[in-house]
Amino acid sequence: MYVKPINPPFFKPFSLILITITELAINTLIMLITKVYVGIVDSGIDNLHPDLSQNINTELSADFTGGNSPWYVSGYHGTHVAGIVGARGGNSIGVAGVNWNISLVSLKVGDSAPSTDYVVAAVDYARTNNIPILNMSLSINNTIALSNIIQSYDGLIVCAAGNNWGIDIDTNYIYPAS
Repeated sequence: MYVKPINPPFFKPFSLILITITELAINTLIMLITKVYVGIVDSGIDNLHPDLSQNINTELSADFTGGNSPWYVSGYHGTHVAGIVGARGGNSIGVAGVNWNISLVSLKVGDSAPSTDYVVAAVDYARTNNIPILNMSLSINNTIALSNIIQSYDGLIVCAAGNNWGIDIDTNYIYPAS
């Protein structure tokens, strides 16, 4: 048995195919007890998006690019990722994310090629502000500072496994996924 969100058109992505009643009950209890904070280290999130706006934590969201807005300016990648993680379900619009009761934190590090320094600053910010989960769907060069900050982060980091542009990432590392 599975739960079908009321978000047309309904399709079953491989990552969300079936949720059993037991899993649904456990997940529902967890979501009712606590609201999970997830930092989206990316290009920023569209804070006016109808499927996301209720789930965005505007107080913790931050811009590490030297700008003054954690919200997207161009490029929708951060919004796309945030939608997968936490788009509101059951509202008859858009899509349904993995967790409908979530606090998304926009940690803006740039559009197509973020600076490693910005990413290091975002991870450090998440560490010091107790944001327990980070999504880093991006590719950057490794540095000692990046390695150190990732090792000091006690939370969960979910990172991209792709974005390798045909490069053998077993010999030519692309971080954070390598």
